[in-house]
Amino acid sequence: RKQQMSEYTTRAEKLSLPLIALSENVAFPGEIVNLEIKDTRFDSCNAAREAFEGSKYAVAVPYKYIEDEHSELFEVGTVIKVKQMINSGDNSIRCIAEGVSRATVADYRRTGRYFTANVICKTVTLPDGPSVKNQAYLRRLTESAQAMAKLLPPPAESILPNLKNIKNPALLADVIASGLFIKHEDKLEILALFEPYRRIEAVLEIAEE
Repeated sequence: RKQQMSEYTTRAEKLSLPLIALSENVAFPGEIVNLEIKDTRFDSCNAAREAFEGSKYAVAVPYKYIEDEHSELFEVGTVIKVKQMINSGDNSIRCIAEGVSRATVADYRRTGRYFTANVICKTVTLPDGPSVKNQAYLRRLTESAQAMAKLLPPPAESILPNLKNIKNPALLADVIASGLFIKHEDKLEILALFEPYRRIEAVLEIAEE
């Protein structure tokens, strides 16, 4: 389904995908992410193998509380495409994946060796081409990221050169949220924001704080 709105376009699709529960990471759309999968409650390693050997697609859903497998899964995850997978132990897998889109988790159930989630995959995009509003957001986000990087450990500064190549402020907001050591609860807040300008404002508020 495609819906044209005043400032952006929304696409939504229902999918059933292998469920990968994330106890440490939060995956964001538009990013290549390095995920360490060690969840046993939902047999996430089996789900990752199923995705890699099959369609390549899965949904990565973080726990609400980091490294706490007794907590609930967050209501929003990210559809990912698994590009590479390395077994790092009996109950642990490292995989390189590409974030595709945000997805609301409707429900999930066990299907054999892993869990399958029914999700509503939703992509909200800004119009193509530069605008005064988008250029202003790009500038503010870049300045905020530079200021944050100065206060964080040295690896944070390594992502700054890549920010200059991003011309979409909504994507830039996700990259900042993913790469600049923002707290887990803040990452979940940003992940749950489908509307681009609300997401940008949230990242700016967190960065400025």
